[in-house]
Amino acid sequence: MSGYKITTTPKFDDLNTINDIEVRALVSYLLSNPEDYFKLHTGDKDLYEKVTKFIEVKKEPIK
Repeated sequence: MSGYKITTTPKFDDLNTINDIEVRALVSYLLSNPEDYFKLHTGDKDLYEKVTKFIEVKKEPIK
């Protein structure tokens, strides 16, 4: 079984600093639902690149 580790980038202060409302909403959603980050990777590449400027999610084994 694995969990998810969410890492914010130096560009991420808080959600209010993200000007693009679509990206802000998606980052907010992914902070609560990190498993969907990987669906985005295989879907909308442009949106994925915008989101990865602010957060990154990695799968990690649960200890």
